[in-house]
Amino acid sequence: MLAMNIVYQTPIAAVFLFATPLWLLLFVRLFRHREHAASQFGGTLGRQLRGRTVYTLQSCLYIASWMLISLALMQPVLQTLHVQEPTPVSQPTGAVPPKTSRRLAHDVVILLDTSKSMLVRDTDLGQSRFDFAKEFLDELVLRLPGDSVAFYPFNSDLQPLVPPTLDHLYLRMKLRDLDVGETMGSGTDLVSTLSDLAVHLRVGSSDKVTTVVLLTDGGDTEFEQLKEPERSKRLEEIVDAVADEKNTAIVAIGLGSTQGAFIPDFEYKGAPVVSALLEAPLEALAEQSEGAYFVSRRRTSLNLAEDVAQWIQQRVDQEAQRTRKSLFKVLGAVSPLADGVNSYPLTRWFVALSLLFLLAAVAVPDVDVGEGS
Repeated sequence: MLAMNIVYQTPIAAVFLFATPLWLLLFVRLFRHREHAASQFGGTLGRQLRGRTVYTLQSCLYIASWMLISLALMQPVLQTLHVQEPTPVSQPTGAVPPKTSRRLAHDVVILLDTSKSMLVRDTDLGQSRFDFAKEFLDELVLRLPGDSVAFYPFNSDLQPLVPPTLDHLYLRMKLRDLDVGETMGSGTDLVSTLSDLAVHLRVGSSDKVTTVVLLTDGGDTEFEQLKEPERSKRLEEIVDAVADEKNTAIVAIGLGSTQGAFIPDFEYKGAPVVSALLEAPLEALAEQSEGAYFVSRRRTSLNLAEDVAQWIQQRVDQEAQRTRKSLFKVLGAVSPLADGVNSYPLTRWFVALSLLFLLAAVAVPDVDVGEGS
């Protein structure tokens, strides 16, 4: 199905259309003045002056010409959109029908920390950080219809468990089966993880829009052991690991509390270890990539999923608009209003019609040339 619409790039020029009633009034008064003059002179002049029908036709042509040139000043553009009718499918009773709105092609990459510190139970509802993260991701994936989603657990290394896929059910099943400690490696190495991520992101189109959802307590084994100024240098290394990735924004989710708690069943050199949320690396990654930083505190997994999904949707819409503007700027055309829209400037056609009506009005003689003197 082809949907069409006319939009105006300079709507302020519509003020000229308000002069149309004035032109109409002027032609009416002029017609009465000419009738009065014809009745005064009578004779040949009265017979030669054009009749009411001819005068009305010429007046309408002049007014139409004025309206068309006014519309031309508003820079009209014809927008056409090819809409594919969805194929009806049966829905289970009570199921929410999927949205049919079009979105920019977009990838979501999920990074989930699986180190031992994720077992700490310092969320608001007493869950472990890992259980909260899994519930959150399950809700988030449900809110990403049409997006390709990849799932990479990590601790000291990145494990590409689920490559980019539209099969969200499969991804959710893999997520539910995942436990802490199942991935290889020990400790947490954000530099190595993000460097491996950068390699995966470079596969395929360089113009691909990607959102990375990073769920972690911010712990980086080396970062936690360092002091200034080495600590700041390590932070720079973490940020620089993905600094060159274009069209990639990182949504960092800080899990746990800043007060921290003991890691269950874990000791280092015979002493229990306290793990607390480190926000500095996550905030730096979000800021550098023009992404966002969310904390899990004072939020349920459902509320957090809704907030993150909304942020992702807004980013996709902004990127789509930016892409369309850039493309149409290069092509010298007007930016379309939505994905799949083609734009055709109509200004020249309105000007041509206006001139045509004007010439037709001028061609109508002031007197009846068929009458002799």
